[in-house]
Amino acid sequence: GGEGVEKKLKVEGGAVAAVGEVIGTAPPPEASEEGRPVVHVSNLALDSDEAALVTLLQGVAPGLTVENVRVVRDKFGGHKGFAYVDLENDTQVAAAVAAAEARSLAIGGRKVDVSRARALHAHKDKITTDPETLYIQGLTDSASKESIKALFAPCGEVLEVRLMRDREGALRGFCYVEFKDANGAAAGLSKHNEDFQGKRLKVALSDPSRKAGFVPGGAERGGR
Repeated sequence: GGEGVEKKLKVEGGAVAAVGEVIGTAPPPEASEEGRPVVHVSNLALDSDEAALVTLLQGVAPGLTVENVRVVRDKFGGHKGFAYVDLENDTQVAAAVAAAEARSLAIGGRKVDVSRARALHAHKDKITTDPETLYIQGLTDSASKESIKALFAPCGEVLEVRLMRDREGALRGFCYVEFKDANGAAAGLSKHNEDFQGKRLKVALSDPSRKAGFVPGGAERGGR
């Protein structure tokens, strides 16, 4: 399990309550509770710190109240490349995610992604498929959140597109598309084997409980 180490952080002009370094492989419980105002920031450089995260978020969405920042580290204290940031309320979470989608965000020249923290991050062993989220494989290097959202918009309301990147910030060729409801995701399965930007897509329901692999048109094997 994870072990949190709390410490205070002072940032000029910013509202910050505390910073926690999460040691271990499990995210903190707060980052996985449904309804909590938490964002997940990924693809961080290994030398990025909490102050840089606060500056980034408050810079793109002025007025945000950052209540806590938790950088996730391995059991040796090494930076795992992602963090959780507690905001004041859900409205601020929506504002931060929208601002991040509207522009390219970077810390130290490295592009980072901001998304709403999900319960699935901490409960992979208890969940089978996520009926509202699709796993998309076979993306080109030129794929963007906007182009993917446009592709799946006819299937239902798309809440979020989460592109996966490597440590250098390059796209890894797959993403997650979250719909407002399960009907949208079910309709999105029809995109399996469809041509997109010259490549054939593989589409499945996200399944964090399975090992790496892919079940065409069914459930993805492998967690987020």
